[in-house]
Amino acid sequence: MRNAVFLCVVLATASAGAEDWVRGVVTVEGDSIALGHVTTFYRESAVWEDTWDLCALFSDVQVPAEAIPSNDGGFAKCRELIRADEIHALEVCFDMDEEDLVRVNDVKSYHPAIAMGRYTFQGQHVFEAKVFSSEVVEGKVSSKEPMLTSFDTEWSDEIEFSIAVPPPPEK
Repeated sequence: MRNAVFLCVVLATASAGAEDWVRGVVTVEGDSIALGHVTTFYRESAVWEDTWDLCALFSDVQVPAEAIPSNDGGFAKCRELIRADEIHALEVCFDMDEEDLVRVNDVKSYHPAIAMGRYTFQGQHVFEAKVFSSEVVEGKVSSKEPMLTSFDTEWSDEIEFSIAVPPPPEK
């Protein structure tokens, strides 16, 4: 089991007075990796025209700015780090309706034993909100039960977090 002390890093503009943090683990075949870094970003919605999805990347190491998966170029750099086993992360994305958050859209895993890129899971996680507003999202995300990857690798995750919601990009 890898243990380390991590500092929370915010790479997006945060609301005044809010501090981003995460505590949790991704466990793959019994090996738990602590997640302690937070990166928030927006990605254009793949479903709704002219809207953005707020995403939070919870990782074991600080993600370099050029590897933030907010677009194809960032994901390509992030995928290189995954394949080199240099980053392990869980990405949680939230749907937005106009200016308001409405629900967790999906959860993506970044771990080479799960997939050589990101692996998206919809409906396999539980989100328990403590605060869910246009300013702060705080809660818990966990897998409903241990899952099997396409490689028959068993894994699970459980995190608690709080993120300040940055203003969405201009349309």
